[in-house]
Amino acid sequence: MQNKIPESIIKRSKQAYRAPIKNAFLQKKPPDYIKEKLTPESFSRAGIFDYNSISDLLIKIEKAGSSSEVEDMVLASVISSHLLYDQFIEGHHEESRSGKLKNMKIIDQL
Repeated sequence: MQNKIPESIIKRSKQAYRAPIKNAFLQKKPPDYIKEKLTPESFSRAGIFDYNSISDLLIKIEKAGSSSEVEDMVLASVISSHLLYDQFIEGHHEESRSGKLKNMKIIDQL
């Protein structure tokens, strides 16, 4: 990138881009599926996260009425993982029931 990007830009400190998580899942009136993905049953069904570890966070956020960026990232991880689980692991997605995904390609780099 030498001679294409000014040296001052190349050497300045960088900050990672963070998507607006709160707007994706944690709105003032979130869709019903959001609450469902945070129920003990959803945690138990997916078996990915421990509900007891997250329940204290949920209570804290509900009492405070707000959450930090890190807390938002935790909840976004849980919700999106549960959505993926429901869509593909439980077989709710028609394409995944056959066992083969049409758009999936396996690339062997050996």
